[in-house]
Amino acid sequence: MPRLRKILPACFAVVAALSASDPSSLAVTPNVRGRITGQDKIVPDVYAEAARPDAKRWSWREPSPAVAAQFRNLSPLVSREIVLAATNSAQNPAATAPILVRVTGGRTNPATLVVTPDTQIQFRNDDPFPHKLYVVGQPGWNGAMDPKAVREWKAPSGQQRIEFRDEKFPSVRSYVVVDPQVVQTVYPTRENAFAFALPPGDFVVKAFFGGKPVGKPIGVTVKDHGTAEIKDPINVSEGADSK
Repeated sequence: MPRLRKILPACFAVVAALSASDPSSLAVTPNVRGRITGQDKIVPDVYAEAARPDAKRWSWREPSPAVAAQFRNLSPLVSREIVLAATNSAQNPAATAPILVRVTGGRTNPATLVVTPDTQIQFRNDDPFPHKLYVVGQPGWNGAMDPKAVREWKAPSGQQRIEFRDEKFPSVRSYVVVDPQVVQTVYPTRENAFAFALPPGDFVVKAFFGGKPVGKPIGVTVKDHGTAEIKDPINVSEGADSK
C-alpha cells in the first residue's frame, strides 16, 4: 500500500500534463446518441473479391453445424469499418493532431475515415514485416514501410474519396473521404451504438462504409442542455452492396 501511494500521484501528474498539452484528450459528455442496423447484410470489398472463384485467394468450406447461424456470415467489424460523421453547412478546419491508421494483421485500423481538407494522416506499420502502400489512381505516393515505420499523407482540398492499397498484401484497404463540412466522426461500438459530443447547432449525421455513404442522412439539433436521441437506427445496408 505505501508503494501504491507513491505511484498514484505520479500517474495523476502524467495525466494532468497530457490533458494540459492536448485539450482534445479531456473527457466530453456525449450529447447525441444513436444506433446502426443492417451491418450483418454488408460485406467489405476485400471479402467479396476473395470469394470470387477466379481470385483463388480463399477456400470456402461447408460451415460446421456446431457454429451458430449468426456467426457463419462474413460481416464487417463495425468499430473499424463503419464511421459516422456529423456535418454542418460550414467549412470546417483540419484536425489539429494527426490521425493514426494502424496497418496490422493484413488490414488497416480504422479502414474508413472521414476528414476535412489538410488533415494529416499517419500510416504506421505494426506488423513484423514490410508493407508498401500506394494511392489508387494517384502515382507518386508509394514506397516500402519497414516494421514500426510511419508514412504521412495530407488530405487534399475539395470533396473526394481516396483509396489506399498495399502492393504486397491485397487485403490491405483503407478509404479516406474528404469533406470540408465534417465537424466530428465516431465509430460504433460492438453493440452498434454511437455517440457524438457536439456544440449547439444543427447537424446532419451520415454513415460511411468502404469509403462510400450508406444509409439515410439524419438531421439532428443540439441544444445547450440535454441529449439528442436519434430514435430510428441508421440502416447501413441501404445504399451498400448487401448480401
